[in-house]
Amino acid sequence: MTADISYVSAVPSELGEVRRILRSAELPHADLTPASLETFLCAKSDSCLIGVAGLETFGTIAMVRSLAVEAAFRGRGIGSELLLRIESLARNLRVDDL
Repeated sequence: MTADISYVSAVPSELGEVRRILRSAELPHADLTPASLETFLCAKSDSCLIGVAGLETFGTIAMVRSLAVEAAFRGRGIGSELLLRIESLARNLRVDDL
C-alpha cells in the first residue's frame, strides 16, 4: 500500500468523478446514483480521486460492482487495497456470500 494514498467512503458529490474513473476503465457507470455511492470506497491522492471500488448488495449476498484505478496510479497496490477494504465493508454489512 502506498503511504500517500487515503481510502475513504464515497460521498454523493463525487458521483461525477466516480463515473469518470469507471468510464475510463470501460466499466458500467450510467446507472449510478448518489445513493449507489453508499457502498463505494475511494482511493485519493492529494484529495484527488484516483480509484474506486463498489459493492452491490442483495440482502446477505453482494458482489463487487466496480473496481478501477487511474492508469497513472496502477501497479502500486491500490486496487488490491481497495478490494481488501470492500471485502471488509461486506463483512461489516453482514454479507454472507461475496
